[in-house]
Amino acid sequence: MKRKPMQLLLILGCVFEFAMVLLGTQQNKVTPLQVNSIALFPDLIVTAIRFTPERPTTADPIMILVDMKNQGKGPAVIPAGAMEWKALLPSGRGSGGLSDGETIPPGGTFTRGVNNFLNSGELAAGSYTIKAVVDPDGRCAESNEGNNEKTAVLTITEGGKPDLLITDMHLDPAQITLKTDFRIVVTIRNQGNAPAVFPDGTRILAGDMDYEYAPSGGTSIKPGETRTYRKVNSHVQVGTFTWKATVDPENIVRESDETNNTRSLQVRIK
Repeated sequence: MKRKPMQLLLILGCVFEFAMVLLGTQQNKVTPLQVNSIALFPDLIVTAIRFTPERPTTADPIMILVDMKNQGKGPAVIPAGAMEWKALLPSGRGSGGLSDGETIPPGGTFTRGVNNFLNSGELAAGSYTIKAVVDPDGRCAESNEGNNEKTAVLTITEGGKPDLLITDMHLDPAQITLKTDFRIVVTIRNQGNAPAVFPDGTRILAGDMDYEYAPSGGTSIKPGETRTYRKVNSHVQVGTFTWKATVDPENIVRESDETNNTRSLQVRIK
C-alpha cells in the first residue's frame, strides 16, 4: 500500500518533534509532549494528605503521607534537582522528592512519606494545618499551575509523656591523669509512660567543658529502656572538679518532669 506524500510528511514531522522532546529532557529542561503540533501537558495535583496513626496522641510518632497524581494528558518528566513536594508545619520542616528523570504517565499516581517527621512529644495537643505542594518551584511545565497545593488538619490529642533520667555517670578509666585519654560515660533511662524520641538538635552535655553527645534524629528510648553514650576526652588541668551531665538541656523533648535531667560527678585529675 503506497502512502501519499502528505502522509509521509506528517509522519516524519511527528518523529522529529518526538526526538526534540527527548533532547529537551536530556538537557535538564522539561518539554511538553507534542502530537501533530498539539502540546500535551501534564497536570500534577495533590489528591490527599494522610496521617499514620489516623488519630495520633502526643505519645505517638507520626508519619505524613502525601498522595499525588498526574491528571494531565502528557507525561510529567521530573527535571534533575527538582524537589517535588513539601509538607510544611509551623516549624517549616518537611520535604521530599522524586528521583531525577522520573516520569509520571498521564493518570499515574504516586505517594511519598516521611518517617519521624513528627516525633513523640514534639508537638503539644491541638490542631495543626499541614500543607503539601507538588512541584513547588514550577520546574515541570503543566496545563494548570494553580492547583498544586492541598491542606489537611492534623489533630493531636493528649497522651502519655516520656521522662528522661540520667541513672549513671562515670569515667572510663576511673582514675585519670593529664596524660590519660578517657571516656565520659552517661546512661539515660526513660522512666515515663511514652517513648522519648530525639528530634534533630537534641543534645546531651557532660563534663566541665560541655562535651556534646548528639543522638541522631529519630532515636527513640522506649518506656523503661536505657541508652548509654560514651565520649572520648582529655583534660589539661590538675585538681578536683564537679562535672555535670544534662540530657536535653533545651527541653526539645516534652517530658512529664523537666527538672530531673541533670546528674553530677566529682572528678579528680592528678
